[in-house]
Amino acid sequence: MPIELSESEERIYQESLAYGRSSFLPWAAQWEVERKFPLDAFRKAGEDGYLGVGVSRDWGGKAYSFVESSLMYQAFARSCLPLGFAIACHNNMSYDLEHMQASPDVLELLPKFISGKEILAFALTEELAGSDPLSSSTFAREVPGGFLVQGKKTWVTNGQESSKVFLTVKTGDAQSREMICLLVDNPTPGLQVTKAHGKLGANLMSTVDMEFNDCFVPAGRVISLKGYANALWAVMIGRIHVAALAVGLCEEVLHVTAEFLAGRKQFNKTLLLNQGLQWKLADMTARLEAAKWLMLRTAFVMDQGRSPVQESSMAKLVCGDLAMEITSQCLGLFGARGYSDEYPIERYFREAKLLQIVDGTTEIQKLILGKHIAARYLND
Repeated sequence: MPIELSESEERIYQESLAYGRSSFLPWAAQWEVERKFPLDAFRKAGEDGYLGVGVSRDWGGKAYSFVESSLMYQAFARSCLPLGFAIACHNNMSYDLEHMQASPDVLELLPKFISGKEILAFALTEELAGSDPLSSSTFAREVPGGFLVQGKKTWVTNGQESSKVFLTVKTGDAQSREMICLLVDNPTPGLQVTKAHGKLGANLMSTVDMEFNDCFVPAGRVISLKGYANALWAVMIGRIHVAALAVGLCEEVLHVTAEFLAGRKQFNKTLLLNQGLQWKLADMTARLEAAKWLMLRTAFVMDQGRSPVQESSMAKLVCGDLAMEITSQCLGLFGARGYSDEYPIERYFREAKLLQIVDGTTEIQKLILGKHIAARYLND
């Protein structure tokens, strides 16, 4: 693996950073206060080529590698992490539709997803089936011409503003591993958004509950017949990009903190010249650099056609926990100002917690890694 970014990769990062600074950052705090999804900014990102970046050029995408897309999300997180996360979810599902060999009826929709005219939501989690998708009870019964779906999903990202829902459901009995992925219109008869969750942070991005009551889905809207495996694969991809968002958030937090300390004096001395504070920043900067390259290596492994299950769990674990730690420490360096909403650090602190939870909690990543370690030694 190259240990330096190529010129094109560095260009993608810098261009994405500049785009986020001009198109997201000026309104990020306002969007969060209003708790309203910035639909115009999302669609403008599509017009400007930032949606569907992983989709092949045959469909109008950019065919970005995972390293390239990760750098884009890393850059976006420095201006508006929740919108970057919403874009990543939408883009990952667009990528999945193409690479899961979805039906022609589904693939024909890709240009609309790439343009931003239509938005994708991801519905996998249930109230009693979070970390264990096999415990899900939402069921699709085959009928002439398609499927009737019955059940409930929770924590559906982009659910409120979506026009299509990437839905994973069971087709066998309660103990079965038989699952399929379907693309469901929103709205459509039998589908109802029942609750929009208020959250600690990232409230500009909707997270909702959905209920399906004999919701008919045409046979042409099948994404995959290997629903369980493909759902886990989609979550694994999500972990790579959550790690990228975490790296970007850490970069921005350290940047605004250093700027604050450079501009503030106490006891006739600029705070940034305080050795104790320099050591804190040095430690966080060094650990961030290590986390960044773990994230990039995971993306690189994915680009080699391998399935980085362990690597994605490690990247998500390390980068997510580091984001929480760095924002917490830096908030303290702002003193009382860090606790007020006059500075962005309190918003970054709330956003960091999301990264320890979404796409598998910190504890789930440790469980995955622990099982791999046990299998390696117990099978010898």
